[in-house]
Formats: sequence, structure tokens, C-alpha cells
Amino acid sequence: MQPNTPFISPIYFHKTASSFWVIAITLFILIGSGGCSTSSNETNVISGSTPYFNLGAYFTSEIARLTEHKTTLDKKAALNGKIENQTLKEVDWEKELAIFTLSDINKPAWRDKYTADTSMQGQQMTITYTATDTDLRTQSINLVFEPNATTPKSVTIFNHADNLVYQLTENLNYQSATGYQIQTTQKVVLMNPQSFAIEGRFE
Repeated sequence: MQPNTPFISPIYFHKTASSFWVIAITLFILIGSGGCSTSSNETNVISGSTPYFNLGAYFTSEIARLTEHKTTLDKKAALNGKIENQTLKEVDWEKELAIFTLSDINKPAWRDKYTADTSMQGQQMTITYTATDTDLRTQSINLVFEPNATTPKSVTIFNHADNLVYQLTENLNYQSATGYQIQTTQKVVLMNPQSFAIEGRFE
């Protein structure tokens, strides 16, 4: 297996007239290289032509929906325990949900790097993708579907990166009806650990 190639992806939270101090966090994201294909019938039906559920296309659709409906965002951000609140009436949803879109695992090199497990709880179906390679940034994705739905009502993602320069953990949760949560812990060499959390509620 070839080593992962790191790059830096900044997620920005801008300062506004309501004096919400914006926090700019740099999230280090590892892009992995790997192997071939997994499939289950249920997974392929939901994913279409991709080996796994198409997370990128799903969030592109969600961005369009939220933009069209002019959804307001009630956002709470916490950096190392300091909490700030803001209500946004004009939202750049592409930037707001970028961290979720970047967790899509449909890369050609990762086609055999995740197992798919499907389970039922009552009428709800849950699909869980779990990485078989600990070097991959996205370690698990959990999708919950209502009966007969082809898109999930909730998406939960666990990302992790650990190398000589930094350690990063991300816990992401998206609820299509209500909002999202992001919890990030980052430790860079020679710097103190940083913890960051965002809760966004759709209004």
C-alpha cells in the first residue's frame, strides 16, 4: 500500500455584523491510496453506479434543497470551551457542509477498503461502512433510512488521522430534518491540543 498524501483543507466561520467571532480551523485531511471492490445488493441499489452510497451526491442534493428553501441556520460554535452563538439567514451551504462532502469514500483506490453491513430496526434500515485499513481518514459511515427511502434521514461519520505531524479526530452527524453536529480534536506537534465543536440547527 502506498502511503497517504496529506493536504490542508480550511473550513471558515466568518465574522459578521452581529459580532460573532469567527473561528478559522485548519482540518488536516488524509487522502489514501488502496485497492478494489466490495458489493452487496442493497448497497448497490442505493448507491447507483458507485460501490458505496454516494455521499457527495447526497450532500450536493441537500445543499440545493437548503438553498432553495432559504433555510435559516442557528449555529453554536465552541473552541476549547468558549461558546459563541449566531443566527444566519443567508448561508453558504456548500461551505457549511464541506466537511461532510469531503468524507465521501467513493474513490477508485478505496473500492475494497470498506465493508458494508446492513441491519433492520423495526422499519428502519441502517447501512454501516467500516474501513479495513486504519490509515484511511474516514473510518466509518453510518446511514439510517426510513422505510422505502433511497436517501438517509441521518448520516454519522467518524474520521481519524494520525501521523508524525498531527493527530485528528472528527465526529460528524447530519440529520436532514433538523441540522448537524461537528466535534473535532486536533493535536499538532509542538502545539497544545485544540477541541472544536459546532451545532447547527435548521430553522
